[in-house]
Amino acid sequence: MGVQPEAIDPDGRRSRVRQPDRFGEPEPVGVTVGGPVVDEPQSLGLDPSGPVACDPLSTKLSVTGFQSVKTKGKQTFSLGLTNNTAANCVLTLSPSTYVLKVSSGNDRIWTTADCTKLVPVKKTTLKPGASYEFKIDWTLKRSKPGCKLVDKELGAGTYVATASFQSSGNARFVMQLKK
Repeated sequence: MGVQPEAIDPDGRRSRVRQPDRFGEPEPVGVTVGGPVVDEPQSLGLDPSGPVACDPLSTKLSVTGFQSVKTKGKQTFSLGLTNNTAANCVLTLSPSTYVLKVSSGNDRIWTTADCTKLVPVKKTTLKPGASYEFKIDWTLKRSKPGCKLVDKELGAGTYVATASFQSSGNARFVMQLKK
């Protein structure tokens, strides 16, 4: 058995390149994790082919709705999270991992953080390119903690809905409220 050349994988970790042994079979090789070579996941009883948690930076978010809404109307947001990787991943959606907020300039108008029951609680495996989609209705009122709304009508103007997943990636949707 000779020295095995090192390679850098796409995640920036060093690993050993598999070289055939004297019988033409690849020798088992471990992964270097900042030190000595460790066993492969299979020998540790781990299933490397099993899905891992969806990485927020590799999860594409989407927000859509009506581009123009009357101030006395209602906005229905269509929201999605898409697995943008080549492997299955487990999506854990909850009020602690997903927030939708509406703002106008620097003014925070409404957010699911004020009424967490608006965000579905869901744990599902997403195949590569697959999406989980859901809807949230906004009554075009300001929100306050405890699922309370301010009864005063919002003014006409530009409002932006922003979705975020695990405080990372986000998606924006611009809409107009009209009298």
